[in-house]
Amino acid sequence: MTRLVLVLCISALLGACGFQLKGHSDAGRITLTSLKLSFSEAGSPLEPSLRASIARNNIRLNTGATTAINIGKVTFFKRNLSLESRDETIERELQASVRVSIDNGALLVENFSRSVVYTHDPLAVLSSEREYQLQRQALMQQLSESILLRLENLAPAQ
Repeated sequence: MTRLVLVLCISALLGACGFQLKGHSDAGRITLTSLKLSFSEAGSPLEPSLRASIARNNIRLNTGATTAINIGKVTFFKRNLSLESRDETIERELQASVRVSIDNGALLVENFSRSVVYTHDPLAVLSSEREYQLQRQALMQQLSESILLRLENLAPAQ
């Protein structure tokens, strides 16, 4: 009986101070409802994943929106990290970066960059190229999520 009372007191105390279990909060939701989106590079590799992320967050693309984003050219940098005894590459790093301008009354220009390390098999040329393409897509998704996370932090609460 005393344990039950103790558990009820602790839960009431935690509930009174605003404690919430992870996943039961409105944090992480973007309050932005519409957005103007433009790309300085036609056919940007970031465009499909960014548009999908925007749609997932129920943000409408509107040319008259108060918040505008201009996505610059996406640049990729690939370097070899380790070699095997025959001087063939084993691990590679792929880095993607993009310059983003966010205008929501005040102009904010930021560089977003993400990188990934993956293994490379010099004997399997086709699968290595496929792995490179998959890592590029994953980097584009990570960049999209980073941009939307930055928007979440900038957007005023409604």
